[in-house]
Amino acid sequence: MKFEDVIMATVKSGQAKFEAAAKVNPATEDWEQAIGRWDAETKFALAYLHLSGAKPGESLKFPLHLLELSAKDGFMLAQFVLGNCHEAGSGVASGMPRDIGKAKYWWEKAAKQGLDDARDRLAELLILQNAQEKAGKFRTCISAGAKHSVGISRGKVLAAGKNKGQCDTVSWENIIAVATGKSHTVALRSDGKVLAVGKKKQPCLDTAAMEDITAVAAGRNHTLALRADGTVSAVGANTLKQCDTSAWEGIVAITAGDDHSAGMKSDGSVVATGYDSYGQCNTGKWQDIVAVSAGRNLTVGVKNDGTVISCGYGKSCTKMTAWNNIVDVSVGGFHVVGLKADGSVVAVGYNHSRQCDVGNWQDIVAISAGYEHTIGLKSDGTVVATGNTKDNRCGLPALQLQ
Repeated sequence: MKFEDVIMATVKSGQAKFEAAAKVNPATEDWEQAIGRWDAETKFALAYLHLSGAKPGESLKFPLHLLELSAKDGFMLAQFVLGNCHEAGSGVASGMPRDIGKAKYWWEKAAKQGLDDARDRLAELLILQNAQEKAGKFRTCISAGAKHSVGISRGKVLAAGKNKGQCDTVSWENIIAVATGKSHTVALRSDGKVLAVGKKKQPCLDTAAMEDITAVAAGRNHTLALRADGTVSAVGANTLKQCDTSAWEGIVAITAGDDHSAGMKSDGSVVATGYDSYGQCNTGKWQDIVAVSAGRNLTVGVKNDGTVISCGYGKSCTKMTAWNNIVDVSVGGFHVVGLKADGSVVAVGYNHSRQCDVGNWQDIVAISAGYEHTIGLKSDGTVVATGNTKDNRCGLPALQLQ
């Protein structure tokens, strides 16, 4: 059954109910009493009429309340529409912020009753979730620093670009994750140890004592390491409190901007610390996050519905609101790159060095944004790059993926 066919049939068979429901004015009548006399179809009729004809800024509490009552009564169309409302989010003022979990719940209810549209939405959601998991697998295989790039090839780390020590990775082995800062490179070894190279006498290189680590991140002059117990260790510059992570708990992913740090918790929320003059640490109200990236003065999160949320400086913040089906993001100096579920890539921000020219990229499994360049990893290990090519920072060779 398709939604359009079923709703037209419902309208024809229940025309009298629709007409009676349409006359109810929730502002003047005791509609709570009236609701008690209506069946699920009538409740849906009034809800659908109000939602379809709602004006911008108009409160949706009344129709959403009716819609939920109808859905709970088992009316299939109400379940599907309510799922769509939860997916889109009807605004906090109406009591329905975006919630993909609730959307899935109601789509499943409608799908069990045979609505093909609900099954289609569930199939789309499954594709997105699988792509997000795949992105997590390859996310740490490549990393673009300020002026260099690195990638893992069968446990070794290949590097290209400006080298004041940050590309001296040739002796590293058994590496499972990499991260790059302004002039240093950090790697996680399979035994949970952390290696670091870069410009000499940088405190961000003091990683020898780090053990039982599961993830690493690198900022301009600081390094983060996620322990297996969900706590975070940090070394390096701390003048702006970018290393004040000792109180963090329940962290499952970390990211470092120039002078701030962020951690994603197991419940999908995000904590942040460090330089906050542009609001890049204002992540306190974020929910349902599956990936997070911090750049120069910007923090961006991917939500479980494939949309993104951001805080901090940059015109790119508003331009990302139209993004969908996103599985990963990477924030650079002044640009943001997003990986889509179909392996294509989108980008916004400064493009003076063509760092955002990713429109023709396909079959991408990982992305990373540097200051003025962007690199992408294809499923066959090929590395693509765009942007400033000085110092051969875009010259990373193909990787042998394990």
